[in-house]
Amino acid sequence: MLGQLSRTQIEEMLHTEMVGRFGYHAEGKTYIVLINYVYDDEHMYGYSLQGIQIQLLQAHPEVCFEVDHRQNLSHWRSVIAWGTFEELEDEEAARAALLIMQREMTLIASGHSVHRMNRINPQSTSLGSMIYRIHLVEKTGRFETDSEAGQP
Repeated sequence: MLGQLSRTQIEEMLHTEMVGRFGYHAEGKTYIVLINYVYDDEHMYGYSLQGIQIQLLQAHPEVCFEVDHRQNLSHWRSVIAWGTFEELEDEEAARAALLIMQREMTLIASGHSVHRMNRINPQSTSLGSMIYRIHLVEKTGRFETDSEAGQP
């Protein structure tokens, strides 16, 4: 059975997942980027090293964000949201970095190395990293389930 996720189910999914993808179109090409993220009911926050991707996003800030959860081919949920990319600085970057670090502490506990945390320090420019957010303005979600109850 295919169906639409409710607003509550969309919000829950954006909060519980940690890995998503965002897509954008720039200079005749469409890009899809896999990211770790944290969500605060309005914005999706992430971090990246400076490079061509960030330059393109600054020039073309309209993006589409996708997150999914798949148990098998007939039992999945997916959320797609549209929004605007924005580089953060100063206090906003520090607040976002704290949110990201708190969320990623579970990755460290699961065996991922601690050096990941150094990349999202907003005070460190030696690595050329930056913190950003995507202001989500529209969200939709779908699901498929193999159960007759019709719940994702």
